Amino acid sequence: MCPKTCRKCHLHGKWSRRSSFFLVFGSVLFLAVVLVGACFRFADSFEKASTVAELRLARMSVRVPLLKRILAVFSVELLGRVMIATYVVNEGTTPWHTWLTAQGYNRQRLTYSWLFSFHHLCNYAAAVGGITCVLGFKPMASALVMLLDIVLDAYDVIGNIYSNWSLGRGLYINELMAKKVSLLGCVTMLVGMSLQKKRKKVFTGLLLESQATSLSASFALLAGRLLITFLFAFVGVSELGRLMSENSPYRDGDPHDTIWPKCVELILVIPFALGFHTSTTARTLAISLALEAMTAWSWSLFPLRWAGHSREHYVTNLATAGGLLLLQSLGGGRFTMDEMLRKKES
Repeated sequence: MCPKTCRKCHLHGKWSRRSSFFLVFGSVLFLAVVLVGACFRFADSFEKASTVAELRLARMSVRVPLLKRILAVFSVELLGRVMIATYVVNEGTTPWHTWLTAQGYNRQRLTYSWLFSFHHLCNYAAAVGGITCVLGFKPMASALVMLLDIVLDAYDVIGNIYSNWSLGRGLYINELMAKKVSLLGCVTMLVGMSLQKKRKKVFTGLLLESQATSLSASFALLAGRLLITFLFAFVGVSELGRLMSENSPYRDGDPHDTIWPKCVELILVIPFALGFHTSTTARTLAISLALEAMTAWSWSLFPLRWAGHSREHYVTNLATAGGLLLLQSLGGGRFTMDEMLRKKES
């Protein structure tokens, strides 16, 4: 092909990405406006339906003892802990999987000293901490161990960013790097949950009113919310800008170019950062991240050489969604616009 034809192909890809973005963004924005309007218009009906559903569920639990036991254990907080734990468990099992499946030269290179290096030992400890946190055994200590491991991951990410920048390669931050930094916010919320003494148990996640949050837990929730905001702001601005650029490092149809989750994050990043309708915003973002993980990053659909990378995206999406579920359950704390509006009304 001649250079002109190649240029036309580049321009076609550029404009096709732009048209796809504006089409999807407009559709998501329209749907968001319709849903918000419906929530305000039918708020009383939704509340009544929620109350009726809870009463029916309570009656069923009386008739079915097994269901009663399940509902007594299940909560949104537990689901959030499980989703966050998937990341650290994956980090703890990945070195062993890599070591067991390596062949030839790679198998000779991956020695026992590599398998039991300091970073991998931290991964193993965090995996154990994730399991014990889910089981409710020493939740504060488990959360701190997980936080230490994710701090090390974030340190590696920031170190790589600085190394590339200092070598004159520019400021390069990809989506997975931003997700790993945002995981600091998720585990910080897990610490905030442990600090919060009064927790409200929920049956199905429909009860979203939070109790009074302590000052220390509010600071943890604020820090977690701002760190997760970094992810959404980065994805909303940088990634969508990349999608509309002429030179994209990914081929057409690559999961990195999935547009609709990025549009949802771009629309909700400002109310989420300000803490406006925190529970609803966090729940919507959590659903978006979980759906993106299951549709775009289901690693079983990828070739073996890409399965590890897709699985990493998958578990980071789930972990971030888990942190958002914790935020939904606990509420935004004292440092939110919701709290300011509540004080003005009272």
